Amino acid sequence: MKQRSWLAILLSFAGPCRGKLVLSVICAIISVVGGFVPYLGVYEILRLFIHQSASGTELLRWAGVCLAGYTVKVAFYAFSTMLAHVSAYTILEGLRRQVAHKLMHAPLGSVLSKPVGSLKSTIVDRIEDIEPPLAHMIPELSSNVLLPIVVVIALFAMDWRMGLASLATIPAALIPMAASLRTYNEKYAAYMAANAQVNSIIVEYVKGIEVVKAFNQSGASYEKFVRAVTSFRDFTLEWFRCTWKSMNLCLSILPTTLLATLPVGIALYQTGVLDPARLALCLMLVLGIVSPLVQAAAFLNSMKSMEFAVRDTRHLLDLEELPEGRWAEDRAALIRQLAPLLTAYGRRLYVPEIYAAASPETVVLLCTALSGGSLQGRLEETCAAYGAQRLALDLERLMMDFPLPCPSGEGIRLSREELAIRMQGRSVFYAEDLSARYFTYRRGGQTHFVLFDDAGTLKRKIEMGQVLGIREGFVMLPEVEDLTGFLFTGEG
Repeated sequence: MKQRSWLAILLSFAGPCRGKLVLSVICAIISVVGGFVPYLGVYEILRLFIHQSASGTELLRWAGVCLAGYTVKVAFYAFSTMLAHVSAYTILEGLRRQVAHKLMHAPLGSVLSKPVGSLKSTIVDRIEDIEPPLAHMIPELSSNVLLPIVVVIALFAMDWRMGLASLATIPAALIPMAASLRTYNEKYAAYMAANAQVNSIIVEYVKGIEVVKAFNQSGASYEKFVRAVTSFRDFTLEWFRCTWKSMNLCLSILPTTLLATLPVGIALYQTGVLDPARLALCLMLVLGIVSPLVQAAAFLNSMKSMEFAVRDTRHLLDLEELPEGRWAEDRAALIRQLAPLLTAYGRRLYVPEIYAAASPETVVLLCTALSGGSLQGRLEETCAAYGAQRLALDLERLMMDFPLPCPSGEGIRLSREELAIRMQGRSVFYAEDLSARYFTYRRGGQTHFVLFDDAGTLKRKIEMGQVLGIREGFVMLPEVEDLTGFLFTGEG
């Protein structure tokens, strides 16, 4: 199967914002055209002075043309950059969401096989490296490449010898760059491997700092950290030493366009081929392509980083997902491995009831936030199934708004503030079966049923569990902060 190019992959990432990016390129092109207008305006002004026909009206008219062209350039460039950046960060958000979703749905073995540092590097650093091509390369490189092309065409139109002279330094600059790029792929691949390695060690060091200190192993762990960071520094500096001469030589030669165009232009002027105004325009145009050429060369140097970023991200997104029915199997397999290990160290693994059968060494969490049925009956049923000693109450505060009729049985979760607003002036009742309070209200011609817990109902739920022999529970702070006095004073 033919491997897709990284540019094709990049464009696939840009799909959700492709319209904005296309508009960004169009604006960049208009900006280039607008930036070319002041050159023509200055040429006309010079021509008026040379022919001694420069009137105030004509000068103002051409000055206005220059200003209008510059305004178009700045305005459309700003609009192009804004569109590109909005698109870029929208795409980055989408990519991080996709990667997180993929990691959640990929087989556990596939995820655990990847070093933590590598995953961190891809999700945080590598995806961030995709921002430059999306936000800068597309609009800016478009203009940086287009402007020199337009300038060279204009020079060829005025005189083919000036066109050739403007291109003289480009091959000389590209030769040392091409020499440095021969081993660039291998060097950059090694750099990325070294970067992933140092990231893994840094993450390992930070995550394990508590354990390291507890077992008095800080010295050895720190030495491993220092060796990794030092090795990465040495590798990076060595790579820099191998490339800086050729890259600096390239960037030094590119701006020297006048070395060829100035003598050629003067010779053409002396032979009468170019008049003073056309000579001045040629020299201005040549100077105007220096900055875009240098920026374009700088982009070429960073494109390899973008390539690796795109491919690494695509690699994560291409991970195989578990079929829908395999989720429970995958988690159950993890529970079967993890529960005995924790038990051996005097710890217990708490799992939702759906995974209770995975291992008898787990503690089953029973959510107290019931919106239907009988809580007492539910507690008795689970105690009979698993034994009270294997149960723990998952103490979650119930705050739900059910629009009636509600055939799905799904309500709207409320915040405390929203509950307080709805409850103002209402008569509140107690539901014995659910061990929760409720009230009703009407809004927009529809009746709503609100079911909620307060400190009293939560305390009642705990007492119901205690009567049946349940002695453990999870409390969700700050959801149940009004129960702290009851929970932590020895009363319950």
